[in-house]
Amino acid sequence: MTLRHLETRVTRQPFTWQNQTLNTLDNRLERFTLNFASRSLPETFSLLTLPEPLMLSAIPHAHTVDGTIIRIFNAGEHPVPLPPSLRNIPQINYLEEPVADCTTILPCSTCDFLFTHQERNEKV
Repeated sequence: MTLRHLETRVTRQPFTWQNQTLNTLDNRLERFTLNFASRSLPETFSLLTLPEPLMLSAIPHAHTVDGTIIRIFNAGEHPVPLPPSLRNIPQINYLEEPVADCTTILPCSTCDFLFTHQERNEKV
């Protein structure tokens, strides 16, 4: 079959469509546009500052208590002392059980901190 024959077969197929009266450009997006007042944002904002080579690894929700876990990872090659802003925050393991407070974070290791509902209102 030639290309022209295939084209003719396709164009002679029954074709149905549904007339959609609201499917016009005037009625699509303009009906649902929200007008938000513009606000300026601060140039920089930080809830937590970590010295290098410490990195924020994860911020999951706690499963056993009403709180948030902050996981800090040492991406360096040497132990790094715990930042002063995190020294008074309870430390936990992956099972969200309290552990003895560490004073340094070893290379390629993590340290998890539990921010409960009361501690969320305090600035870190």
